[in-house]
Order: sequence, then C-alpha cells, then structure tokens
Amino acid sequence: SNSTKLPTDADVLGQLLNIVSKDLNFKNYKLVGNAIATIEKNIQPSGKCPTWLSDENFTQEENENLFGNECIGVMANLYYGLYLFDHARYKEIIQKGAEYILNSYNEIIKGWVGSYYNKYYTFYLVSRLLNALGIQDERLSKAKSSILKNQNLNGSWNDSPQDTASILLALNSFD
Repeated sequence: SNSTKLPTDADVLGQLLNIVSKDLNFKNYKLVGNAIATIEKNIQPSGKCPTWLSDENFTQEENENLFGNECIGVMANLYYGLYLFDHARYKEIIQKGAEYILNSYNEIIKGWVGSYYNKYYTFYLVSRLLNALGIQDERLSKAKSSILKNQNLNGSWNDSPQDTASILLALNSFD
C-alpha cells in the first residue's frame, strides 16, 4: 500500500466503543458506524480478529507482515467494547469471539498469551469479557487459580504495581 496512514487498531476501537456506550445517542452511533463496519469485515468465521484491521489502505497480508497477526487481549477488549455498545445486535459476533478466546487458552502458562500485553493484563481483559457474558469455564477457573497461587507474601504479583493492579481488576470482574 502507498498509504501514509496506519491501519485501524482493534484495541483502540474496543476502547472507543467502551467510551461511547456510556452515552448512546445518534451522534455516537454515527461516529462508530464506519469503525464497526471495518471490524465486521475483519472478523473471521472462527471469531478471530486481527489486531490491525484491513481496509482500503492496508491488506491483511500487509498488516501481518508489518505488525503481526493477533493478540488475545486486544480481541477481548474489542469484544467487550462491542458488548457494552450493543450486546443484542452483536451477540453472535461476541459469542464467536469469546469461543475463540477460550480455545486459545494455553495449558502451559495456565492462561492466555497476549502479543502486546503481558499474562496478567491479558487475564484481566479476558476475565472481564467472559464474566460480563456470564461464561463459566474451567479454563478461566484454572487461570484464576494459577494466578492466585503466585501472589507474593506482600500481596503483590511480581512486585509490580501494574501486574498487581491488572490482577485486582480481573478478580473484581468475578463478583
């Protein structure tokens, strides 16, 4: 592509949907209409959605060569944004995405691998989505148990404020 634009980022769209869902008026629907159309064109039948979305400026092959293909955390954020924005309208897309995410569970690390986010933030994004959808699954329970077993005596995870905050947000999504 000869475009000087960057491809659309699915993570940013997930955040945008989260924000505009707080005030669902016609102007906000119009604001995200083209973005949602781009999302719908990029979601595969399996529920997989690339991090960088193809449009008239970038093919999916170009995006994958430049930026890589997928991030489970980004997908969870995008599907959560769609859930908040209009769950009824996008229910099938969200459900397929949640299934893809669940099936991407990594038994070795007892969680999900994120290309752009670490295990703890990815766990937060995944648990937030699955819990919002009311999905109870053994893989989510395993991930939660594994994370709880790795808490430090001082109450933190990895002695990292960011990892600890991500895990606390994730645990809060279970209530």
